[in-house]
Amino acid sequence: MLAIAWSEPATAAEDEESEPGRATVAQRDDTPPANDGAARSEPGTPALASVSSGWLHSCGVRADGSLMCWGSDSHGQATPPAGTFSSVSSGYFHSCAIRQDGSLACWGL
Repeated sequence: MLAIAWSEPATAAEDEESEPGRATVAQRDDTPPANDGAARSEPGTPALASVSSGWLHSCGVRADGSLMCWGSDSHGQATPPAGTFSSVSSGYFHSCAIRQDGSLACWGL
């Protein structure tokens, strides 16, 4: 299983001994950052077996084989089909996944 942990970069004032951009121990946890309007996309909390990142979107295969995508959906690249899948690959404006039966499904531009 893939575990996703969210952290924000530390500033020198927060952690004098850390390198710039490195999170302090106090900042590391499994809680997603607040929705403060910053330019980022978050997949939520479902367990993912694998993840693939495209240009402005990402997709993942959940533990149950279903797909989830997040990020830009300007060309339908983040709107996956229903079904159960073994793998997913995200591209520039498209994504493709292999179904449990071995067939290929692609969506987006």
